Amino acid sequence: MKDGKDNNKEAMMKVYEKYEAKLNQKLDNISGIASMAGVAIEFLKDLKKQMFKLTQDVAEIKAMLGEVKDDMKLLRGKNIF
Repeated sequence: MKDGKDNNKEAMMKVYEKYEAKLNQKLDNISGIASMAGVAIEFLKDLKKQMFKLTQDVAEIKAMLGEVKDDMKLLRGKNIF
């Protein structure tokens, strides 16, 4: 009877080890995905900063073009555009 319990215990340990290995693999996969998500989030944050700066630069250029337009009006003495 003791051999039957030992065999059952061994079988259960094998099943446990199998599921533990699968679980560890899934945890590794999740860790990898989390790491990639972190990289993507940092990229998007940097992109957001660059877009904000680009928007500011475009607004400055637009203001300068308005000033150039006004200067040309004065120089020519009439409206343009």
